[in-house]
Amino acid sequence: MALKSLVVRAYPFVTAGLLEGDTLSGKTVTGELVLFHWGKEVFRTGPTRAAGARVGPVTRLDRDLWDVESTLHFTSGKLAVELVTVAWNPTLNFVVPAWYVRSGQTTAVVRLWLTSGEGGIATASESFQVMTVNPPKLALVRVNWKNTANNVVTSPSDADLLGLWALAARMLPFPYFETTILGVEETKSGDFSGPPLNADGTPNPGGCNIPRGSTC
Repeated sequence: MALKSLVVRAYPFVTAGLLEGDTLSGKTVTGELVLFHWGKEVFRTGPTRAAGARVGPVTRLDRDLWDVESTLHFTSGKLAVELVTVAWNPTLNFVVPAWYVRSGQTTAVVRLWLTSGEGGIATASESFQVMTVNPPKLALVRVNWKNTANNVVTSPSDADLLGLWALAARMLPFPYFETTILGVEETKSGDFSGPPLNADGTPNPGGCNIPRGSTC
């Protein structure tokens, strides 16, 4: 599995015909992305912008735009003042969640068509290898809290331990982990019930829930 989502960007533009010239500039295209893994379809999605993308000549394609067109209006420097409009067009973008990007032979197929229903469907495909990535490993130790006042021992559940995954995800930019709850246990008498403190004893309300005297 991949560590991050896959972004596929299509670059639609218009090429003038020999007889009719450019009859498509200013119109809008939409489409779909189909992802295949070892020849089997595993994911299908539409563009991130449901309305599609405006098209024009390749010189008006701006790869830095994301899901928004840019239209500039200004006057020319000629003697007779003329209003000039320059349109910059974006790419059409598709996002594949990391869950569907598995290791092995992968093919992304993009199909584009005019939202007006005119013409046919333009298709492009690209094959690539997704490399295996080993996920980070988390080893969790169950720490029980013994209340010295009444000798009652409180033990965190497996769900409590696995809940630490959210804290690890904040610190490491990975979408998944290989987590193991170790068989060993520790019993401590520190006060786990209060808010976390910094090493100097001052409150740390934004810190993680760890024993007093420790730091995040």
